[in-house]
Amino acid sequence: MIQNLLIGGAVLLAGGALYMSTQAPSLQEDKVEDIIKAYILENPEILPEAIENLRVKQTRERVASLGDTLYDETGGVLIGPKNASVTIVEFYDYQCGFCRRALGDIERILAADSDVNVLFRQFPIRDREGETFSFDSSLAALAAKRQDGGDFLSFHKSLYGSPTRLTAERILTLAEEAGYDQAQLEKDMADPLLAEAISVNRELATALGLRGTPGYVIGGKIIPGAEGFEALMAAVEEARKTA
Repeated sequence: MIQNLLIGGAVLLAGGALYMSTQAPSLQEDKVEDIIKAYILENPEILPEAIENLRVKQTRERVASLGDTLYDETGGVLIGPKNASVTIVEFYDYQCGFCRRALGDIERILAADSDVNVLFRQFPIRDREGETFSFDSSLAALAAKRQDGGDFLSFHKSLYGSPTRLTAERILTLAEEAGYDQAQLEKDMADPLLAEAISVNRELATALGLRGTPGYVIGGKIIPGAEGFEALMAAVEEARKTA
């Protein structure tokens, strides 16, 4: 917190000094800084706003730095109208209880707003040593999108709702129930390109500062956690206004 305050103060000092130097070039720089410093000390309530503005700016820059890679469908599954004005990018893990509960929020948004789509990015981080349940189910989700005729959302929900561990056998059973060809899915899951796509998702999540699931990117905003329907919808509206 102290570091953030110092950063915020520095931003104010730098910005204020620059402005005043252009308006009053005859003032010496140290005098300008003294004036700004005195103003901050007399009006400390401006610091939280400055720090929040700095945080928002840095977040937008972080998202923008990833460019089109963040929205590349290679490493995810896109649901909703392809040309929607707003895309929600969700990083998730099929063994994450918060992700499972938050799926209802995503479904509500898709039902309420026909100009939104969702890019589900697999981010398997909950496997214990020696386990591959999260990783294998993530591979299955990416493999499923290679087939026509299956119902991805049905498969997606069944992977979340499985009462037993997501073993390879269980994953294939759920895939078949959702309309996918088991043999083809198993073959595609072994494609190294899918494992590489998941590695890219992990790199993206790290770049965004996401350490857990779920995590969302909506416009220039990063939402680290399941904050609920209202928070996601508000971010969608903000993204639409600032697009």
